[in-house]
Amino acid sequence: MRKRFFTLFLSAILLTACGAGSAESGIEVDQVKMGAGAQGEDRAIYLAMHNQSSETDQLTGVSSDSAEVAQLQNGIEVVDVIPVSANREFVFIPDGYHVMLIGLKQELRVGDEIEVVLQFRDHEDITISVPVGEDPGHEH
Repeated sequence: MRKRFFTLFLSAILLTACGAGSAESGIEVDQVKMGAGAQGEDRAIYLAMHNQSSETDQLTGVSSDSAEVAQLQNGIEVVDVIPVSANREFVFIPDGYHVMLIGLKQELRVGDEIEVVLQFRDHEDITISVPVGEDPGHEH
């Protein structure tokens, strides 16, 4: 009986810990995509960020070893900060906010994958794997 109570008690603690973690887990990224491109070309990356915390944050930068320059853009304008509102989803779209890779260091073909690091004001950096597919939007 005592062992059974301990097992139930431990299970309740673990479930509570898991539940608390998912409710305040911070920022998650999915729906990541970019088109193929030749060495030296520029390519946009589109994604969705989900801020599952009760705190607003800011995306303050981006980096990638796959391009000469990586920057945040809104249309063709370079931006320093993208607000990430609490308990909201923020979707990067063609002709809107996106990550721009300028000067690809090598050809990227459909099926390749690169890494990009998203940098935030308060949240820890998030490294994402970006699958290269068919052109997901307008490039410039």
